[in-house]
Amino acid sequence: MPPMAKRWAPVLEYVKPDLPHRRAVALPAIGAVLLLSLGVVTIRMMAASRSESSGRSPKSDLANIAVALDQFEVDCGRYPSTAEGLDALVNAPAGVGNWRGPYVKRTPRDPWGNEYVYRCPSPSGSSDYQLLSKGPDGEEGTADDIIGSP
Repeated sequence: MPPMAKRWAPVLEYVKPDLPHRRAVALPAIGAVLLLSLGVVTIRMMAASRSESSGRSPKSDLANIAVALDQFEVDCGRYPSTAEGLDALVNAPAGVGNWRGPYVKRTPRDPWGNEYVYRCPSPSGSSDYQLLSKGPDGEEGTADDIIGSP
């Protein structure tokens, strides 16, 4: 054994037996701290995303309404008129034969509590109907409008 090793041998012998015990306590403690931190971060992220839009996505709402409108069109041979609106997905419009609804549980509103805008035919003429959310500001024609595609 080199002279330096002889000099530190008593210290190493004293530390060696205690080292596995320290690892056995330290590793689970580090793991618990990491899991706790991860849990706190996850909970904060979930709370922030729910508070932004009440946990609902207007794009998914628009897609679901489009499916209901398509089913109405298959059953009745046409889309609801602008005057009938999205209420035609809940209640049978007068004079419509083959209505097999309701196609949705209630007249849909966006996550901000506004009614979705529905026009048939579409003012642009590029599709059968126009469907959009007025966005958080509740005003149509502003930059935050969310447009659905039929």
